[in-house]
Amino acid sequence: MSFLRFYDEAVVSYFSNIKIEDGNGLRSPQVMLGTPSRQGVKLNVTNDTTPVLPLISIVRTGMNATSETNLVKSHVTRPHVYSLNSTGKLYEGFETMPYNFVYQVDYFSLVQDMHNSITEQLLFRVHKNHYIKVLIDTTNHHYEVNPYIHSISLSDATTYTQIADNVSRIFHGTLGFSLYGFLINEKFVTPSVLSTTIEIKDNVDQNIVYDTITETLPN
Repeated sequence: MSFLRFYDEAVVSYFSNIKIEDGNGLRSPQVMLGTPSRQGVKLNVTNDTTPVLPLISIVRTGMNATSETNLVKSHVTRPHVYSLNSTGKLYEGFETMPYNFVYQVDYFSLVQDMHNSITEQLLFRVHKNHYIKVLIDTTNHHYEVNPYIHSISLSDATTYTQIADNVSRIFHGTLGFSLYGFLINEKFVTPSVLSTTIEIKDNVDQNIVYDTITETLPN
C-alpha cells in the first residue's frame, strides 16, 4: 500500500479554501491533482472541453532525502509504531523515515485581479500556516502527521506585453515548496518469540518448578 496519496490529497485539501470574487460573489477555484487519473473526470469544463478558470493544478515533482534520513539505517535508530492486532497475539504497525516531498502548484486565470488575489492567498497559506495536516490510515489505526513547509518559491509565467483585443490572455503563476514529512513502510504481523524461564515454588511442599512464558514481540 502506498502512503504518498495521503500527502497528495492533503496538499489538495490545504489549498481548497482559497476564494476569488467573480462578480457574482465569492467562489473557490478548481483545485485538482495535475496527474492523469480519475480526477480529470471531476474537472469542470466548457462545451468545447476547455477547463473552467481559475484552476489550481498540483503535482508532486520529486522527493529527496533529508539530513536525518541517514540516521535511520538500522532497526535501532529507525522509528517504529506497533500495536496488537485484533487477535490480541500478534503485532502489526509501520516504520518511518524522514523525507522531503517536493510539490509544484500551477494556477491559471483570465483576470489579472483574480490572478493577483490567488497569488496573495497562496503565499499567505504557505507562510502563515506553515504545515499541512496529513491523516493516514494504516493497520486499522489513524495517525496524524504534520509535515513542515519549506523552500518556498514563486514565479509568474504571464507575459504582460500588449496583445490584440481579440486574443485571450491566460495568467499563469507557479508556486513551489517542499514538505518535510515521513516515508512509511508497513510491517504486517512480523512476530518473533521471546521465551523466559522463571523459578516458581510450590506452596504445598516448597519444591521448585520451572515455568516458561512465551511472548510475541515485533522484530
